[in-house]
Amino acid sequence: PVIALSPSSIKESYTLAVEAFNLAEKYMTPVIILMDEVIGHLREPLDFDEVKDLEIIDRKKPDITPDKYQAYHGGEEGIPILAPFGTGYRYHITGLTHDESGYSTMAPKVVERMNRRIVNKVEEHKEDIVEFESQNTEDAEILILSYGGSARSAKEAVLRLKAEGYQVGFFRPITIWPFPEKEVGKIAEKVKAIVVPEMNMGQLKQEVERVVAGRTKVLGVNKVDGELITPAEIITVVKGVE
Repeated sequence: PVIALSPSSIKESYTLAVEAFNLAEKYMTPVIILMDEVIGHLREPLDFDEVKDLEIIDRKKPDITPDKYQAYHGGEEGIPILAPFGTGYRYHITGLTHDESGYSTMAPKVVERMNRRIVNKVEEHKEDIVEFESQNTEDAEILILSYGGSARSAKEAVLRLKAEGYQVGFFRPITIWPFPEKEVGKIAEKVKAIVVPEMNMGQLKQEVERVVAGRTKVLGVNKVDGELITPAEIITVVKGVE
């Protein structure tokens, strides 16, 4: 499992970059900032006074002597403590499947134990890792779920639809992986449909369908011609929900 974060603004591109390093240090795992070209080319102001006090997380340091140190042991939480280089703690780094000391192994029991630890250190801390934005989901009949650049059009679509009297909610996963399954699952219990605008062929829609598991309809708004999905295109799909 690799944590993936998706910004939807210039400010969030900044704050999520810090968050990515925090999560990487806290859970000793790669973190991807999944930014689309719309956000990558966006220009908007950023007040640095608003982001000057962001939390900075440093990785834990070993509290045992170097002769007892095993970098990939993980402890009770399954999160390894990788000592900074040059501090007297030695460990082996490899891309191969390895044991607690870092040396490669093909022993099935060890391989399984280490692979499960890597997965579980993320799975067991979803409550801390997962981030999302939601609006008007309590009484929504239809949910618009989107991320990244498409979420900006989705927000505008929600404003226009609500002005016309539609009961529409908005949900944006900031953490694309792990996916906010619990939150989306709760909303799926009470809406007629979830509309998923995305500038691809439906990768996020497939994830939503997996989580929803048939409890409501999932409709895609897909565009792959290089142009941003417009609010009007999203509104058309929402109004077509029966």
